[in-house]
Amino acid sequence: MAEAPAFKPGTIRHWLFHRKTNMLSAAVVKIDGNVWIDIDRFNIWLSLDKEMVSDFRNLRAKEQLLENCSIKAAKLEDWLRKRHWNGLDEAVIKKGEKRLYIDIYKFNQWLTEQNQNSDFGIIVPSLD
Repeated sequence: MAEAPAFKPGTIRHWLFHRKTNMLSAAVVKIDGNVWIDIDRFNIWLSLDKEMVSDFRNLRAKEQLLENCSIKAAKLEDWLRKRHWNGLDEAVIKKGEKRLYIDIYKFNQWLTEQNQNSDFGIIVPSLD
């Protein structure tokens, strides 16, 4: 669970309990009563509707993302509400009715693409 900061233990248990109906069973191995999850297949399952597969270790819940950045909650909510037409959809994984997970690398890439400052990232030589 330490490697999956966005997921609560109850969420993983719920997904595993319903693995036959939610198609997660293709990523699960059961041996001697123990359940093991194939990481690569789990990542594919998470990203079924995406062009690029997200790594579950890079996913964050909205609250976690807001803890580590200076983006206002209302602005993030607005971007997420409009994600289907603003291009942010590729960075967002929706599992269930309400829960959104945000791939921090894809989100940062999207932010960089939204930048309107043409000087961003240009190193100015010193005049010494």
